[in-house]
Amino acid sequence: MKVRQDFVTNSSSSSFILAFESKEDGAEQISAMARRYGSDYVTQLLNDFMEATPIQKEMFESLVMDEVRDDAEFLTDYGEGGWWSSDKPTFEKKWREEHPDSEYIDYFDSPERAAEVERHTKELLSKIKEDIGDKEYLVELEYEDHTDVGSELEHHILPEQEFTVRRFNHH
Repeated sequence: MKVRQDFVTNSSSSSFILAFESKEDGAEQISAMARRYGSDYVTQLLNDFMEATPIQKEMFESLVMDEVRDDAEFLTDYGEGGWWSSDKPTFEKKWREEHPDSEYIDYFDSPERAAEVERHTKELLSKIKEDIGDKEYLVELEYEDHTDVGSELEHHILPEQEFTVRRFNHH
């Protein structure tokens, strides 16, 4: 959904889908966070929110589909909890056990993997839509960890908010 055209570092970034009843509701909820998180973080978040182009609800699915599919592929290949655990059961391990003489490309191109990715994609989209509910004002904001404010918003503040309906990690 986002295309980076400026200098790219090796730092991570995350985009967040935020859902509110209205723009005014979002501004109120974000402003109310100042006491807990401090003005630097909330001022940045509020400014970014006010400048963000709202996502039309009927266009939402098509706008996030690539990111949802990326997450679905990750879940299919590495399972829950990240890629770093080599001993957990994953779809790929199960498939490889059933196809012991296969190459990685055979797994990657398999109809079973494609079906599993599709299943995860539908599950993720369903969960996001459920979390959005009847809220009508949707925005996507992106933060990266090369600044203190961005890092705090990316890693600690936005993931904890009820109005954050989805986080997409970009590395």
